[in-house]
Amino acid sequence: MRKIVKLSGNVRFEALSLVDGISLQYVYQNEDGIFVESPGCTKATMLDNGDIKTEITEFDIAKNNSDDVLCTLDTISHRLAVIFRTAALVLFGLGVFIAVMGFGFAKLFWFLSMLSLSISYIAVNIAFVVLRLKKNEKVESLIKFHSAEHAVINAYYDLKRLPEYRELRFYSNYAFDCGTTEFTMQFVASLGAAFAVLFGPSIWSLLICVISVLVTLILYKRGKLFFLQALVLKQPTSKEYKVALAVMEAELKRGEEYVKLHTAEAVNQDEIIFNDETKRPE
Repeated sequence: MRKIVKLSGNVRFEALSLVDGISLQYVYQNEDGIFVESPGCTKATMLDNGDIKTEITEFDIAKNNSDDVLCTLDTISHRLAVIFRTAALVLFGLGVFIAVMGFGFAKLFWFLSMLSLSISYIAVNIAFVVLRLKKNEKVESLIKFHSAEHAVINAYYDLKRLPEYRELRFYSNYAFDCGTTEFTMQFVASLGAAFAVLFGPSIWSLLICVISVLVTLILYKRGKLFFLQALVLKQPTSKEYKVALAVMEAELKRGEEYVKLHTAEAVNQDEIIFNDETKRPE
């Protein structure tokens, strides 16, 4: 089984997968234990002749070529979330009305209300499915780069160095810190709450809620809560892997140089503060 590696050490990466490449930002942990972002990011793309181009830029600038796809995904996911959350409110209101009228099936409407709310948490995943069903080539390219980005970051967290191309086959395209993992946790936990509604206000409904939260946390810690990531991932080709390695190599170098410069500036500042007239603390 390919490795899925949790964040460890004092270096992590902020990543943005694009239609034409990957942008990566070096983030390091300072002496106070706070993660500090290096200014800007590195973007890597593969040219038509097979060469890989890397450049220093900003996330907002880097995603320009992917704006149409990202905006479409954002629009679809937002609309889906609004639809399902509106449905949840309507169904909950109908449940209250039915309960007031004395009918015995109000719980069914409350269950459907919670179910709609649960689905709203995975609106982004559904948006990806919609565009993939439409055979959107740009989305297919984006999710391949997304998968390669995960594999390279998993490898770095495990090896604590830039991985080699041949080593990537040991690392998963799934990732602990992918944004979809948070949505999946919300979905699973709220799904348990939906079934708890069927039991009404009782010890059983409370027990189901507690169990759903515990199961969600256990699955996450064991790396088993990534099933919805399958909707936004696809096995990369050598092209995507090479671009992911190139962007990490360039950003690692840039980030490490920034840390050295930042540390040197701090030392210089320390020399100014603790001059010859002031005793430096032991």
